[in-house]
Amino acid sequence: MSETQLVKKRNPPWEYDEIILALALYFEHRPSTPDSNSAEISELSGTLRALASRLGNELTVDYRNTNGVHMKLMNFKALDPDYEGKGLTSASSKDREVFEAYGGDLTGLMDAAKAIREGITSREPLPITDEPDDLDYEAVEGKLLVRTHRSRERSAAITKRKKQAVMKSTGKLSCEACGFDFRDVYGERGEGFIECHHTIPVSHLRPGQRTNLRDLALLCANCHRMVHRGKRWLSLDELRALLP
Repeated sequence: MSETQLVKKRNPPWEYDEIILALALYFEHRPSTPDSNSAEISELSGTLRALASRLGNELTVDYRNTNGVHMKLMNFKALDPDYEGKGLTSASSKDREVFEAYGGDLTGLMDAAKAIREGITSREPLPITDEPDDLDYEAVEGKLLVRTHRSRERSAAITKRKKQAVMKSTGKLSCEACGFDFRDVYGERGEGFIECHHTIPVSHLRPGQRTNLRDLALLCANCHRMVHRGKRWLSLDELRALLP
């Protein structure tokens, strides 16, 4: 699509994955900030437009242009306790969430940014839009990695292999957190029914990365929802610790 064909309308609010990429650039150059005409800002602008395309979002003529990207970095200054000036005062609630999540974890921030960048250029099939039951799935790492995570959880082939391996080993399919067994409760109707959860943190997902059976856990629907409830997903150990 040419620039002249792009829609001209107000840009949408920044999403978590976009903010992560911007925050990574902020910390790479802190305490200075690249100028709006710099190569770094221009490169990030292009990356953000590529991310939008990867997610199937509509692009406006000035979507995440260099001025907008530069302003976002200036917003971070107002959130940075180590910055002595004021910075801009238009930081969003998502800006604050991402800064709070990663301001003290630069390794985690750079890992997440790297995973997002690799996901943008990946040829791995990815749902273009969220499905109805994805609406409760949100993480501070953003939509691209969440969709990648969900896509791998739904792989029919690997899910079938996981269930077969567990059935062969234990003789049943019970939740690895609470022990619930659909077959015990619902009889034949519950035979073979259980959900598969991908345990690899979304910030560690890589394009083309092979999913091993050990990367998957069998969970009942309730426990699976609880893992994903909230911006920071729980590990299995954290989930088990919540159970009576």
